[in-house]
Amino acid sequence: MRIGRSHGGNYYSGKIDDLSIWSRVLSQAEITDLYIGCNVAVSAQPKNDSTNVGSSAQFGVDVSATGLNFQWEIDSNGSFQTLSNSANFQGVNSDTLSIPATTFMMDGYKFRCVVGDGGSCNDTSSIARAESYF
Repeated sequence: MRIGRSHGGNYYSGKIDDLSIWSRVLSQAEITDLYIGCNVAVSAQPKNDSTNVGSSAQFGVDVSATGLNFQWEIDSNGSFQTLSNSANFQGVNSDTLSIPATTFMMDGYKFRCVVGDGGSCNDTSSIARAESYF
């Protein structure tokens, strides 16, 4: 493999930046993201929420662009799982996750949000914890 030099021995006189090698073919979306740059970023992270059992709790993120997709995840037993809207969790596909009525069992649950553009450009928020007390 030659980088910056031809088969005839001529050298490239410029600079090479951000050289990457993949062991697979990249999708068009991945190439576009590399060329244009990923414009997806969580700009404000969710914060822990301490609340009385039975009270509501909320976790929110701010992002760097509009028109993005959101997916909240929960870790209640050692691994993150995708959340679905239910009586316990609302807004799982928005920038704000709501828990209408916390339970004692939710104490210590961890939440994070995966934000994406629908292609290969994603960012994951930091983890926020629910703290429920009597």
